[in-house]
Amino acid sequence: MAKLTDYERHEIPDWLYMAHVENEDVAIGGGGVIWNSGNFAGVWEEGVFNDGNFEGTWLTGEFNGGTFVDGVFKEGTVENAKVLNGLFEKVTIKGSEVFNATFISVVAEGIEMLNGVWENGEAIGCVFKNILWKNGIAESCEFEKCNWLDGTMIDSIKKDGYWCNGKAISGCEFYEVTWEDGLWDSNLFTDGIWENGEFLDGEFLHSLWKNGIFDADKMEFSTWENGEVLGADIFLNVLWKNGVWDGDLFTGSGASAKTYGVSNGCIWENGIWKDGLFGDYNPRGRLWVTFEEYIEETPAELKQESLKTGGSIWINGEFIDGGFAEAIWCHGLARAGEFKDMLWLDGKTIDIEFLDSTWVEGVFGSDGGVFDRSIWLGGLFLGGRFRESQWFGGKFEANGIFENSVWEEGQFSQDAEWVSGEFKGIAYHKGIIVKAPKDPYNIE
Repeated sequence: MAKLTDYERHEIPDWLYMAHVENEDVAIGGGGVIWNSGNFAGVWEEGVFNDGNFEGTWLTGEFNGGTFVDGVFKEGTVENAKVLNGLFEKVTIKGSEVFNATFISVVAEGIEMLNGVWENGEAIGCVFKNILWKNGIAESCEFEKCNWLDGTMIDSIKKDGYWCNGKAISGCEFYEVTWEDGLWDSNLFTDGIWENGEFLDGEFLHSLWKNGIFDADKMEFSTWENGEVLGADIFLNVLWKNGVWDGDLFTGSGASAKTYGVSNGCIWENGIWKDGLFGDYNPRGRLWVTFEEYIEETPAELKQESLKTGGSIWINGEFIDGGFAEAIWCHGLARAGEFKDMLWLDGKTIDIEFLDSTWVEGVFGSDGGVFDRSIWLGGLFLGGRFRESQWFGGKFEANGIFENSVWEEGQFSQDAEWVSGEFKGIAYHKGIIVKAPKDPYNIE
């Protein structure tokens, strides 16, 4: 191969003649340059670069191998190369290693990129680490410790880093990612933090949800701080702090939580429940929780039952309608719905069905309701039917109907209706506690 200095001046392209060149392996012919080795520093206009080191400005051509050390790549293709630094504007790049580069409008396939900026373009089957992604489409890619600002991700995996906006669709899996906003319509979000946005499909697992709209299938072992559920199939072992629920099943299985949330059940602290079932109906079984302080206050006849119930706990909030089963209610307002096989510690009801459960304290039946086959230990019964149950203390007011039940002790209003049952203890008449006659309904 002839030396570059062997060519006459008119045979050498102007751009190559003016460049700083250290190469004895270059061919010139057919209107293009084939570069096979050596160091090039300058402006490259057209041709093929097969190997060597390039530093400068690349206008157009094929970069088929070697190392792009630094500079600006305006247009062309890069394949099986190494990029150490540089700005790439209109490039198709394949099978290359990239370090500390900025891509403005790039089509990439099968590359590995470390420490750089992706402005826009399309990436297929690439691996990115420690990069800032500003916009574009990523399909079948892997992201690790990357910050994503906007764009669309498809069938990809993202580990660690931030997500600010955009769409994750069709088969994405996120691990230990902080999601600030955007649209999720994919497979799995786990061990991360969700700040805001819309979650349309997939599983939310071992993560912290701060705000947003959840309209997907399942959330497990997580903490929910605020937001709105539109139609989830199941929330399993979740700590709920506030928000609006309009889903299906809110339950606990007795398994252990991982990063966030609770173990052995769900906990609801506050918020609005529109519809669905709160409780423990998981076929894997439940963990029984015993409240010793309430057992001690229970009449001797009931101590053997030990007031056991499921591991899910409602602390406070507004329950509009739905089902509540095999769980513990601590406080809050229940407007309507069926409450079954549960322990009620305190709170207020409007018009609910209370079945096969234990009531410790609170206000029942502001606008009616049914108290059926259950145990009443204390509180205020304002209205509704009390039937086939046991009464051990508290006040039974005027709008209540007592039927086929056992009264041990408490205060029975003169205007309340006694239909049938067994009455013991004392009665409440015009603000004065009196001895109970055989027929409390006919107190004079």
